[in-house]
Amino acid sequence: MHDVIIIGTGAAGYTAAIYTQRYGLNPLLIGETPGGTAVNAYKIENYPGFPEISGMDLMDKFRSHVESLGVEIVDARVEEVSEADGVYKVKVGDKEYQARTLILAVGTVRRKLGVPGEKEFDGKGVAYCATCDGPFYKGKTVGVVGGSDAATMAAILLTQYCPQVYLIARGDKLKGEPIWIDRVAKNDKIKVILQTNVIKINGDKTVTSVDLDKEFAGSKKLKVDGLFIEIGAEPASELAEQLGAKLNEGRRIIVDLDQMTNRDGLYAAGDITDKTGHFEQIVNSASQGARAAYSSFQYLKDKK
Repeated sequence: MHDVIIIGTGAAGYTAAIYTQRYGLNPLLIGETPGGTAVNAYKIENYPGFPEISGMDLMDKFRSHVESLGVEIVDARVEEVSEADGVYKVKVGDKEYQARTLILAVGTVRRKLGVPGEKEFDGKGVAYCATCDGPFYKGKTVGVVGGSDAATMAAILLTQYCPQVYLIARGDKLKGEPIWIDRVAKNDKIKVILQTNVIKINGDKTVTSVDLDKEFAGSKKLKVDGLFIEIGAEPASELAEQLGAKLNEGRRIIVDLDQMTNRDGLYAAGDITDKTGHFEQIVNSASQGARAAYSSFQYLKDKK
């Protein structure tokens, strides 16, 4: 029996693990994707202490810190969670773990474009992580769908490998941090296509082109060798629903200022919560993870 199980190995989960271990609890950290969505950021310039670092490198440092404290980590997908008589049960494969408190730091999952060809060419020209898959497109032409920071950052990164990058956004202008928009504007390898949607992805064995809903350069067909989809993410709220945690209209977990949900002993932290406030930043997730850890510590102390 653990004092606390933390589900999610991103910034919030790693931080919660560090703090709960330091509070003398015996945390178990479980997560399917080491580093979470933060590893997709090829360059981070606003995390204190690191003027410039990749998301993957920063999350590696988070994990190394957790490991240095001796926290047990299980790299696996949680299939089912339940609670009975004050005990939380977490099922991973054929194993079941139990704890007195549970912290959900499961973050978000990439939003799909939902057009014909997306599913068929997933991994065959359709990608969702420029940091992970960018090197495979060296010397090729690619498109990026999206108009916010994730999309502009992906486009900038891809110019390191690709001679031509099309940034396709449905809005009439790019959104997000001005510094990234400015870098896009100054990069000759990036061509921005505004007020346009990708409505179909074409190919044979791999992606060869996309169909647009309006003409660009005299055609509604745009030749690309790959398409990176960067249109945001959706909260991974399935486990919260299994436990009866209250969600807001956006399916994020409702928590109070102590990261407590409507269920005793159940806390949530990071991008999965309603306290994100459209500010999905690593520093914010880490802060919530630390607060959730403290709250679980206080809860267990009061129980004793």
